[in-house]
Amino acid sequence: QRCFWTMLRRTDTGFILFVQSHDRQAGHTATIRVRASGAVGHWDLITGERHAINAKTVGDCVEFPYSFAPSGSAVFTFEMDLDDAHPMPPEPVVSTTMEATGPFPITLTEPNTLPLDYCVYRFGEKGDWSDLMPTLQADSEIRSQFGLEPRIGNDHQPWYLYTTGMVDTTPRGDCEMKWAFHVTDMPSTCALALEGPDDFTVTVNGKVVSGVTGYWVDEDIQTIDVTDCLVKGENEVLLQFDYRPDIELEDLYLVGDFGVATKNTSVPAPGAVTLIAPPKQLDLGSWVLQGLLFYGGAVRYETSIQAPPQGKGIRVSLPGVSGTMAVTHVNDEAFVMPWAPFSADITKALKPGQNTVIVEVVGGRKNILGPLHTPRDNATGPGHFDPRHPRWTQEYQLNDHGLMQPIQFETIE
Repeated sequence: QRCFWTMLRRTDTGFILFVQSHDRQAGHTATIRVRASGAVGHWDLITGERHAINAKTVGDCVEFPYSFAPSGSAVFTFEMDLDDAHPMPPEPVVSTTMEATGPFPITLTEPNTLPLDYCVYRFGEKGDWSDLMPTLQADSEIRSQFGLEPRIGNDHQPWYLYTTGMVDTTPRGDCEMKWAFHVTDMPSTCALALEGPDDFTVTVNGKVVSGVTGYWVDEDIQTIDVTDCLVKGENEVLLQFDYRPDIELEDLYLVGDFGVATKNTSVPAPGAVTLIAPPKQLDLGSWVLQGLLFYGGAVRYETSIQAPPQGKGIRVSLPGVSGTMAVTHVNDEAFVMPWAPFSADITKALKPGQNTVIVEVVGGRKNILGPLHTPRDNATGPGHFDPRHPRWTQEYQLNDHGLMQPIQFETIE
């Protein structure tokens, strides 16, 4: 079977083998054979425990079978000391399975977000406004007007110029940039997040705003409270500045207690989304179209389970989770599920009677930091953020996140 990646490393005391299936759809049982002798161990990278594997000798090799979940992985050791190893535990027998299908009460681990990534610009206060365009395209056109090369690439980023001592801070002329967004339900809190706010006069709906209140994601992306500036319907953010080559003109973000949904269309695109009331529960399926279009944090889904009879246990399994990882919280214990098969034995954390179970699905920053307008590729580089990319689309290209299938609670013996 050609669906495995392997890496074998020699150490001072033996060998370490990493194996991963790159079949995301189906599990596989593989025969592991390594030119080695002596003890064979399995290293559980979540608990840190090691288990002794009963391998057979075949010529100058050791050999044993191992079952991998879809995209599952394992680490094995050879010829290493296994004095602290436990016997390989048998696969538990599942007697019954109960499914939690929702809808689930939810909480977010951080504020929701909305990108402001299409804008118009003009030179001075009386010039003609440009057509609507991506922020990075506006940046390039402004630089071109002043005889400067585009920033998109590796040679003209401000960090490079500061490092080499070639930074140019000479003012070139007055500019304005404007981003629009729509509000259906007024948020209880909302901040504008941007880089270098001191470089601009920032106006929201005609009100000048200032005073950094914190930051979002990165200390260089600073926040200004704009809650009291918002109105129902159309809103606008205006930046006024004397352009310098070291100023980075980047996307802006709204950060706060709100939901984000499409407006009069099922296709998310700049100008076609709106702020709504924050979601308090989610159905199964992607959270993207349930008020969390651009949310890049984690969502905690709440459900409950009855403690099993004496002598039996409960294993939680997430057969259809979409995200970067998951964590199951039971009472005061957390069971981290960083990779397939996304399951954990939660028996030790259960108390008699009904128990609240929180399944936390961690999303990803791609849906807010991008690339937002180029289809998913095998790899991502600076060119995927460039509006000149041959596959650039105005519609947002978003990844699904959330519980795509029911949570399974398996009674095990």
